[in-house]
Amino acid sequence: MYAFLLVLLTVIPVININYRDTLVQGDIDTLYIQATDSQGTYLQDVKIIFNLSSSGIVELGDSVVYTDSQGKAENTILADSPGSVSIFINAVHETDSAYDTIAVCVLDSSLHFSISVYPAKNRVRSNEKDTIYAHLSSEDSLVAGRTVHFNIVSGSGQVFPEATHTDINGYAYTVFTPYSRDTVFIEGYFINSSNRKIADTTRVIVLSSEADTERVFRDSLFFYPSPLGQGASYANIEYLVPANISTVEVRILDAFGNTVYLKRISSGNAGAIPDSWNRIQWDGKNNNGKRVASGMYILVVRVYRNTTVLKELIKRVGVEW
Repeated sequence: MYAFLLVLLTVIPVININYRDTLVQGDIDTLYIQATDSQGTYLQDVKIIFNLSSSGIVELGDSVVYTDSQGKAENTILADSPGSVSIFINAVHETDSAYDTIAVCVLDSSLHFSISVYPAKNRVRSNEKDTIYAHLSSEDSLVAGRTVHFNIVSGSGQVFPEATHTDINGYAYTVFTPYSRDTVFIEGYFINSSNRKIADTTRVIVLSSEADTERVFRDSLFFYPSPLGQGASYANIEYLVPANISTVEVRILDAFGNTVYLKRISSGNAGAIPDSWNRIQWDGKNNNGKRVASGMYILVVRVYRNTTVLKELIKRVGVEW
C-alpha cells in the first residue's frame, strides 16, 4: 500500500531545450531549458547536469544549473574548434530524473572570413605617404573589433601601426611610408580562432621622379606562385602596360626556345588595359590544351604600338607538378 502511494506521488521531470545546433568557431550561444512535470506544471530547483562526449570542441559556462520558479534555466556554450559534440543532460528532481542528449556542430571559421587589402593610391612619390586599407568580411561572424596585422613582404618602407582593430563594418587601416623608389608588396592578415591566417596582399609603386616611370615599366613583370603546381591550379601573370598601346603578347618558351603558350590581347581588353596594371592567368597548359612538363620556362611579355615593340619584359618561371 505504501509503495503504491509513493508511485502516485512521484514527479518525473520533462525537459525542453532550445539551442542552435550549428555554430561557427568563436560563437557564443545560450542553452534555454525549461522543466515541467507530465501535466505541464513548472518544476523549480531542478538540478540540470551537463556532460560532453568529447572536449575541445565546445566549452560550457557551467556544469550544473538549477531551474527557477518558472522552471527555466540557462547555460552558455562557446564554440572552440571545428567538429561535432554531444551534450548529455541529466535533470534531477527530488528522487527522480530525466535524460536528454543534444548535438552541436562547430564549423571552421576560416570558411566564413575573407579579407581584401588595397591602397588609397597605387603609385606614390618617395616623399609621400599612402593609406593601406583592409576590409574583413564574414557570412555570419562578427567583424568589429578584430585585429588586422600589416607587414611589408617585399620592397622597402614602413607600415605604422603594424596592427589595428576593425570598425563596426570590418574596416581597418595603416599608413605606409616609403623609403625609396621601389615596388612594394604589403600584406594584411587576420588570425582566426583556430590560429589560421587569412591574408591578402596589395602593391604600391613608389616613384622618385617622372623619369623613374620608365624604370617601373622595365621591372613590372610578376609571376606567382612560382613554381606553378603543388596545389595551385593556375599562375597569375601581372605586368604594367603603358599608354597608347595596340596589342599585348604573352609568350611562354621552353628551355629550347620553343613556344608552348601564346596569347595576343588587343588594347582595351582584359590583359591589355593601357596605363594600368594588368593580370591574366595561365593554367600550365600549352595552346593544344595539354599540361606542360615540369621544368623551367621563359615568360616574355611584349607590348606593341602597331608593329613597334614599346617594351619587352622577360622572366624565368618554374612549373612543378
